[in-house]
Amino acid sequence: MLFTVFAFSPIPDVPTARRNFQLQGLSEKEVGKVLYHQRKQKTGHSEALNWDQLRIASVSMVHYSLDYLEMRSYTLGEMDEAGLITRFFNARTGTLISWGGTSEALPLLHFRCMKHRISDAAYWQAEKKGEGLHIDLREALLPTVAEAPGLESLARRFHYPGMLGADIDSVWQAYLQKDFAGVARYSDHLALNTYLLALQILALRGEMSYADAARARLKLRDYLINHAAAPVRYVDFLQAWEDKA
Repeated sequence: MLFTVFAFSPIPDVPTARRNFQLQGLSEKEVGKVLYHQRKQKTGHSEALNWDQLRIASVSMVHYSLDYLEMRSYTLGEMDEAGLITRFFNARTGTLISWGGTSEALPLLHFRCMKHRISDAAYWQAEKKGEGLHIDLREALLPTVAEAPGLESLARRFHYPGMLGADIDSVWQAYLQKDFAGVARYSDHLALNTYLLALQILALRGEMSYADAARARLKLRDYLINHAAAPVRYVDFLQAWEDKA
């Protein structure tokens, strides 16, 4: 089996908001406040922005095959958003796997592709043909549960680290401080927890053996310790995983 687990770190789409709302004199932080305030006024309670009000600040991917594993992570500190999207399409292999990607990550990706006039023909052909392009683990595991547990809760039930405090708010704060390792922490942890849950769910569905899933977990731990491009980024994740193993 060949698959790529992916996750994005989203931030407010400040450039579009500046243009649409005539906010050229405001800082990025101030424009973000305007967007959050408008969203809360509209919903009455939540500041969570829709996918069409966001842009991608980092991309994290875990690639798996029976004899291969690699994690890749890119941020706006290295390239612009169009570059992140292009890297995503160039690096993806096999089936795409996400947590909540159907309602969140993929609409954001498609919208940002439209903004940057990016198209990956192979991706869209696979989607058109229904070739199992994408598995949303949240939908696969809990298709009819209205009050489904979130990834954090579910990961911790399996003794995985969870998000360790990384959330959407922390992404925005890290971006404002130009802390791009902090920006990537959210998508890294989301991708890693999703990968670990994917092994459980794929074994449950008979798409891999439980023995192969156990080997893949060990391989991931070894990779993060010995082969990752920036292993220091994963120290807290590994420590939490060790504590709960």
